Amino acid sequence: MGSKDFTSECRRCSLAECRTQVVFGVGSLKANLVLIGEAPDSNEDLEGKPFVGRSGEIVDQMLDAINYDRKKVFITNLCLCRPVNDKGGNRTPTKKEVKACRKRLIKTLHRIGRYGILYGLAASEAVLKVKWPQWGRPVYCEEVGKWFTPVKHPSWYLCGKKKYIPFAITEFIEAIKKMRKLYKLGET
Repeated sequence: MGSKDFTSECRRCSLAECRTQVVFGVGSLKANLVLIGEAPDSNEDLEGKPFVGRSGEIVDQMLDAINYDRKKVFITNLCLCRPVNDKGGNRTPTKKEVKACRKRLIKTLHRIGRYGILYGLAASEAVLKVKWPQWGRPVYCEEVGKWFTPVKHPSWYLCGKKKYIPFAITEFIEAIKKMRKLYKLGET
């Protein structure tokens, strides 16, 4: 169920050529909260799990702040394969790569979670179908029938901006509070 509907032999886009493995979502299929990143980084590609590197440490801090652990949420990425730049580093997925994975992600979001956090611009734009969503503001996604809050990707804070990690955690807590309230009120 969920992300595993996509085969580990997927060849829908060119990311299949450079991946070590498909990085499927992990966690509870009955989770209220879904965390969606952009694509696996090198650590995730090697381990086969989303958010296991330094970005994952920030995600763990965010989850600790709301007294959740990874077993209580579902964590996945927009793209399930690692996009690699010319120098062997990570890069943002292209529009073509996003298009190849979007349908799978939307299908997963129909099945899992009541609300979610969208990490980064690519995941936010793909799910919400808006350009430059406002960070930290819950948006109702008609296509999925759920609330999502776009926030900066944890890797953004690792690029010389570590002093802002406490702000990121506070923003995450506030986003969760807002979405829980909206979900309980049944506002759409």
